[in-house]
Amino acid sequence: MYNEFNKYIFNSFFGPSNVGESICLSIDDTFINKFCQYRNVEFSVFETSIKQKLSSNWAPVISCGKEDIPNYLGLLVMQVYAAYLMRDDNEISEKAYNPRLIELLGIENISRLNMLYRAYQDTVWSNFRKWCITNGYLVNLPAPKTGKGCNIQYPLSQALLNKEDFKSLSRFFHKRKIKPKEQFSYSTFCKLVFKINKGEITAHYDRLYNRHLKEGTLDYLNQQVFSFYCNWDGNIEGTCAISEKNINGNSRSSDKVEIQSQILVVDHAITSARILNEWDNELYKFNIYEEDFFLNVNSKYDLPYDGVIVFKKDKDYNDWVETRFVNKKDCCLIIIDKSTFSNKNLNEIRWAADKNHSYSHLYAFEVNLAELSPNSLYLLGEHIDFDSQTYFSGGLKLRRNVYMKGAGPEIVFNGPVDAWLNSVRVFEAKDSLKYDATELEVGEYVLKVENETPKHFAIQDPIFITSNSKEGWQISRNNKKWDFSKSEPNFHGLYYLGGQNLQNSSSEIRNWINNIIFTNREKYNDSLILIEEAKKRAKYGIKL
Repeated sequence: MYNEFNKYIFNSFFGPSNVGESICLSIDDTFINKFCQYRNVEFSVFETSIKQKLSSNWAPVISCGKEDIPNYLGLLVMQVYAAYLMRDDNEISEKAYNPRLIELLGIENISRLNMLYRAYQDTVWSNFRKWCITNGYLVNLPAPKTGKGCNIQYPLSQALLNKEDFKSLSRFFHKRKIKPKEQFSYSTFCKLVFKINKGEITAHYDRLYNRHLKEGTLDYLNQQVFSFYCNWDGNIEGTCAISEKNINGNSRSSDKVEIQSQILVVDHAITSARILNEWDNELYKFNIYEEDFFLNVNSKYDLPYDGVIVFKKDKDYNDWVETRFVNKKDCCLIIIDKSTFSNKNLNEIRWAADKNHSYSHLYAFEVNLAELSPNSLYLLGEHIDFDSQTYFSGGLKLRRNVYMKGAGPEIVFNGPVDAWLNSVRVFEAKDSLKYDATELEVGEYVLKVENETPKHFAIQDPIFITSNSKEGWQISRNNKKWDFSKSEPNFHGLYYLGGQNLQNSSSEIRNWINNIIFTNREKYNDSLILIEEAKKRAKYGIKL
């Protein structure tokens, strides 16, 4: 049964979808009980089989077994489970931990346990660390040491959050209006975690927080909270970091309440705001001149701040998209409710802004953060992610995060990091800081970069106009750019800044543009002018 338990652990934590993620072997009663249910055995039967395997010799489980699955996962998990059993203890020490491990594994006495520690403990955890690195999993483990606590430091670093903590964290995210798939760095996410009040999660979380704060190891806890958020789908009841879909192929959850994927955008002229769904279809529209603008928006859309809305410039669409944080090099728009903001801060922002827009009930400031002084940046610090993040450049967009096949984006990294695209390593620190994604196949993609939230995007095939249908690629004469909607799938925001221009590529959109220009060469009308402009943008990378 040990081998089955070992494989169950592997499938729970180390599936393909977990590559590029921070892994924490968070084990509690729920995990052990679910394995017993999966195997249809009583806990006593499970316990007996574990003791038979691990009571006297750990050498047989030190190496990797069949299918390159480490044989030692069961040993590590049982060590972490022993640490979990101390969750209500006032004292976290070897004196409290060792008797529990001796009981779980059926070890003869403390002398025998110490012998096993000396022979295998540093080795088995070091092997685990190396295996994780080799296979693309991120793991946060303490360095080997000598003296007091040297053997139990490893399982204690993993015995962190349990199922009830995860449930409470998901409610915390919802309460603080933190939505799935927001973009920020790990360090900026920690600012949100630091705002957790005592008793807001669970008493167990509070004890963990206080202990790790005292020991200077708070990063262990914060990394697991961050990893949980990166996989959180908006389920208000909480999704345990242990993914059941890896075990049986199907994702299971009960009482699931998902936060709908929506964005809030403001037009370039700063006259109206719209809430769009994932297909860029308009759900609600608001006039910025209305006295109840903030109230009306807040009734349909969860704003992260009271009396302040922060937007990031979307150059592809020439509009502004609401965000919790902007990067220190971004152009941003800050809309402020006059009734809730101090005059002192207001004057500072007004002085730093490139453009000021004043209405009877609110202010709107356009700010280029790259040109601000350190003092001005500090003033807006609550809304700024000071760690540079990976970003996408160029590409031909069909929707906000959807690119056309043959014209995907260029991914630009801001430093020496490892990155995984759909669980495949695409970038290593020794390589260049760019990854060419222009020729990706049709599909959905998730880019994972260490200490950043995942970035989701897709590649789609174009749909062409036929003589018998109005659907497909069309040109909007009103705003002079390609347009896209669910009912009429057009091309929104032709935009390309990649290293290889489309003039010399074999892309379908390049062939299509050339054919249209050839067909209309005799009729030099508005449509032809727009197509010529689109061709220039595609060839030379001229922004809209």
